[in-house]
Formats: sequence, C-alpha cells, structure tokens
Amino acid sequence: IGGANIKFVCDDVARELPCQLWRDPNQLGSLLRRLAREHLGRSHQIGVTMTGELADCFQSKRVGVGYIVDHVVENLGEFAPLFYQTDGQLVHSEVAKANYLKSAASNWHALAWHQFFQSSTDSGFLIDVGSTTTDIIPVNDEWPVGHCLTDKDRLASGQLVYVGWQRTPACSLLPNRLSLDPKNESVGFAREFFATSGDAVRVLGLVESDDGMFDTADGRSESLENSKSRLARMVCCDVDEIGNDGVVQIAESMHAVMLDLIARGVKQVLDNNLDLPRVFRLTGGGDWLAKQALDRLMADEKQERLILIESNLDCQQRQCLTARAVCERRRFWFEKRGL
Repeated sequence: IGGANIKFVCDDVARELPCQLWRDPNQLGSLLRRLAREHLGRSHQIGVTMTGELADCFQSKRVGVGYIVDHVVENLGEFAPLFYQTDGQLVHSEVAKANYLKSAASNWHALAWHQFFQSSTDSGFLIDVGSTTTDIIPVNDEWPVGHCLTDKDRLASGQLVYVGWQRTPACSLLPNRLSLDPKNESVGFAREFFATSGDAVRVLGLVESDDGMFDTADGRSESLENSKSRLARMVCCDVDEIGNDGVVQIAESMHAVMLDLIARGVKQVLDNNLDLPRVFRLTGGGDWLAKQALDRLMADEKQERLILIESNLDCQQRQCLTARAVCERRRFWFEKRGL
C-alpha cells in the first residue's frame, strides 16, 4: 500500500490501482474491499507491506502506519492480515502499530529477500526502479545486508535514491539553464510541477504510453503529444515555440540526470560492499533504467558482472513484485513452522 498506488498479487493476478492517499486517504477502504470482492476467496489470507505512511496527509509515520493498519483490518480482517516488518517478521496489527518504524517502508526488504531466495545465486545486489523511487540493496546469503532500515539511513547510504521512472517532478531533474536554440542561448526553467520523469521517457521512446496507469502533472492523459506539451512548459513554452528538437533536448537532459543519480547510488553501495559478488537483479517498471545506469557506471571496469532481469514479466507484473514478495514470504513463513 503506497502513497500513490496499491499493488496487489493473488495467484496469477497482478494489479496496480491508483490510490492517491495524500489527496483522499478515505478512498483506501473502498479500494481494499474492491480487491477482495474481485479476487479473494474464503480460503485466502493476506500479507501487507506499505510505504503510504509517508504521504503528507498524515502528521507522522506513527499516524500513517496506524491509519493503514486499521483500514486493512477493518476491510480485510476476515483474511487474517499480517504485516511485514524490516526484520523479516510478519506480525499482527497491534504489533505492527506498536513497532511502526519497522512496519514503515518495509517493501524493499521483502523484495530483496524474494529476489535472492532459492535463486541461482544467493548474494549480490537488488536494484529496483519503481515509479517514484529506486532501491539499491546489498544481499548476502538471501538476506539484506547491514543496518540501514529506515528511509533516512538508506538515503544516507545510497540504498534509497528518490528518483523514479514515472512520477519524479521534472523541475528536480533539470540543470539551472538549458541551451535550446541554434544561437546557443541558454534559458532557465520553471520550478513548477508542470511535467514528470514519465513524460521524458515517453518522449524518448523508452516506454510505451499506458493511459490511466499513472498520474500526470496536469491530469491529462499519458499520450506522447501531451507529454511533449508538458515538457515544453518547463521553459514556459508551447511545443511549436521550441520545436520537437527542443522538447527532446529537455527530455534527454532529464534522462541523463536520472541515470547519474542512480549510478551514483549504485557506486556508493558497491564501495560499501566490496565483498559481495557483482550479481545484479533488476526489478521494477524501470528495470531498463537500472541497466542503463549500470552499463554507464561499469563501462570501464574489467570485473565480470551478471545482470539478471525477469524479462518475461509485463510492466504491471514488474511493478507489483513487492506484493508478490510478501505473498511468498507469508507462504514461506507458515511452511517453515509447519502450519
């Protein structure tokens, strides 16, 4: 349960539903009931992980975790919900609320375990590029390494890079000035929420348009023409004022910054974990962005590396892998206890 989306997995079903908690947290209950009505039967049980507690509709993480946990119990209580924590435990609602810092932003931990559990290699690095953030997690013997369990600690260590392939504001990905015409005259840009990273990657042809799956800055569709229009507004223009080449230049500049941010995070994590093999599991809807950043970072390195991408998964399945991880963790949890 995130601040912008709910990601749900049940058997072969993977779904991502928009759920903008910061705009209206009260929608959470109806969306949970909808998922239960459409996909869950009497024999199903659920596991939950969350990042939505950070939505700014909540005064604090404690309040956010409590709100999410209470709404899950109220609407899905018949499915015996357990909540994942950053020590790998699955706990009941009261424990989840009492230990709210372990419940908060726990999705990355479950995903890192899942990607190396019973894999051909049990150690390496997970790079998960989602719509909003990028996680770079060192894993040893199937378990995330170190003590960076809070978002603040992970930001400091490079394990959390707050950039994603879809929702990052364009104004955070542009330099102070850009040169957009043959005279090489540089212009500033609007520090306004006119466009996002998703517009840039669509204009560059790195992803297909998928209308209705994600929010856009202006609420219009994710079409290529709308993406171009939003990017042109970053220099207070319409497309015909700067031409298609100008729009592409804005997109390329944003793309370069995204790659640089991810590559710097990867380098920091690699430098802190020199003993781990150079095996990289890439996940998330932006796994291709992780591969580009890796190729750029390691172009001059002589060491062998192995990059693994689950290429047989569509975008929705890749986006929902954290939900799949919690599903598998709950199954493993009970099998290990003979239940």
